Amino acid sequence: MSIKIEKDNSLSISGFSGIGMSEFDDFTDALGVNLNNSGILSVGYKFNELIRTKSAVNFEIASAGFDYFTLSTPDLTLNYGAVRLSTTGTLPTGLNTTDIFYLYDIDNDGLKFRFYTDIKDVGGSNYINLVDVGTGTHSFTHITPEEIKAYTFDKNNNLYLLDADQNVWYSDSGTDYTKFYLLEGNTSSGTGNGMVYYAGYIIVFGNSVIDAVAEISDLSSGFSWKNDITNGIAGVTISSAHNYPRKGACPFYSQFDNAVYFSNGTSVTNSSVVRVGFIEENIGEKFDPEDNTTFSIVPDAIELPNYDGNGFVQSINEIGDKIILGTLSNNVYFWDRKSILPYSIVNMPEQNTSKILVKSGSIFAFNGYTGKIYPLGESNYGEPIAIPEHLFDTDYTKDINYIANKFIDFIDAELLKEEILFSIEVSGNCYLMSYNSKTGNLIKKNISSLGELLTTGSTPGRIYKIIVLDRSRNKKNNIILSTKKEASPDVWILEGLYNGNYLQVLDDNSAYITTGIVNVGDVYNKKTFKELHLSFSRELTTGQSIKIYYRRNDNGTWTELKTISYTTDGAIKDIKVPAHITDIIDLQIKIVINGYNATTAFGTSPYLKLVRLIP
Repeated sequence: MSIKIEKDNSLSISGFSGIGMSEFDDFTDALGVNLNNSGILSVGYKFNELIRTKSAVNFEIASAGFDYFTLSTPDLTLNYGAVRLSTTGTLPTGLNTTDIFYLYDIDNDGLKFRFYTDIKDVGGSNYINLVDVGTGTHSFTHITPEEIKAYTFDKNNNLYLLDADQNVWYSDSGTDYTKFYLLEGNTSSGTGNGMVYYAGYIIVFGNSVIDAVAEISDLSSGFSWKNDITNGIAGVTISSAHNYPRKGACPFYSQFDNAVYFSNGTSVTNSSVVRVGFIEENIGEKFDPEDNTTFSIVPDAIELPNYDGNGFVQSINEIGDKIILGTLSNNVYFWDRKSILPYSIVNMPEQNTSKILVKSGSIFAFNGYTGKIYPLGESNYGEPIAIPEHLFDTDYTKDINYIANKFIDFIDAELLKEEILFSIEVSGNCYLMSYNSKTGNLIKKNISSLGELLTTGSTPGRIYKIIVLDRSRNKKNNIILSTKKEASPDVWILEGLYNGNYLQVLDDNSAYITTGIVNVGDVYNKKTFKELHLSFSRELTTGQSIKIYYRRNDNGTWTELKTISYTTDGAIKDIKVPAHITDIIDLQIKIVINGYNATTAFGTSPYLKLVRLIP
């Protein structure tokens, strides 16, 4: 962004092109905006709440022989929902407090529901006949996903999620991924260590076993879990859990050699080394998790130093014929998949490479606790993409490598076209960040009205998983976030909408950009501005507005200078209006963009080119 004092002594703000990498750049903060390579400012993301944790709900059965129960308050989200039951007395015959039951909304009004024991039967005749009403007050708790640990797609682009309770959730691509169904039946214990699609199966990694279920074409046809697929293979022990459980087994499907690589904890006999294993379909065979002649599992294809408990592999990716292993230590390893030793080792400047992304032949390593993303090669790393200290007003460097009190924690990262999206935790707040690999823009993205409100007291909320959907099918949503408010039962699943080339925010004044402090005068020559000039690349439309705020230092209260809106000013592209600010030495400007208009095919946003203050 460019801030200039023009020859006529006007102050112009234009060329909106990123927050840059140091505190000396022209603006200090941005949230929920798009900054394209033309220097245009527009609104950014919009996220809608798909799922939120629900409280227990009381239900009543009118009388014995009724085949449904009723709610006093309608809830249209419960259809096909999975529930667990409780009661102050005894439940009706056929119901219990241990099994999971599925609900069917009989009249599609959210009031009358039947119970089913199997999701494939929902809507059919195999519901539970309630021959008696039981005693006491009955209630159910709707099971919703906990924080998401992993996700994968099958060949039909159906989506599968693995949550912290090791529940697996299914969403049909034909429904725009707005409804999730619980696939009950995997038996391995743990907190969900990883998930990957391989050879027609969804493979789920538990603490010491691997479960699998065939991809689903239709919920009504049912499904069958194949649990603990390592049984019967002599000498093989799977230990995919380790003491940094957020990353888990981080399984990775390699297109290069049609195998699944996974982090496999420490050696059974030697805790000073950590292992990476792989699953591979045998030549001439079709992978079948119940037939161990069709596949091989090698639990220790490579062993790496543990470095006093910091050697665990947290991210696996590949480039060409090399596997890339990011670890909790300082080392990133390149491995040729054949040798018992790494092909090369890159010693990173900090511990904790939590994520490795590969985009168009470029490797990005999320490393350390000070907000650095490093371009990576097989022998070295490049100049990092750094989160500027002024963005969060925090000195990130003073606790480098001090794990117990890190300042920036990378939670997750994914690729979305030219953007690298990543979630971070900073001093107790969570943020969704975006780095544009084409323009170099690095900004914060808002997540609707939740945002930093995920924080509870001193306990941070987190954006646990960024799920990028395939927009080539022209689906309405293309990002899902799994978020959680810590120290609270609340868990959200949020969807982001993609339209045209940009993602939109809600109309809640939450998209903004803030300049740095601009020195325009001195104590003997204070300045006065009398007019405000705004220029757009296209006309404002219904519901859109731009608000300009100012303050005279970097910690004062913002004062609204002027609002330009379609309601009061019409479909304008260029406008000058009176706007008085007097006796100025230093000035900081905040520009708030409001008004995503969804009435057009792709929606529209105000496209701001220039803000100018005129003496």
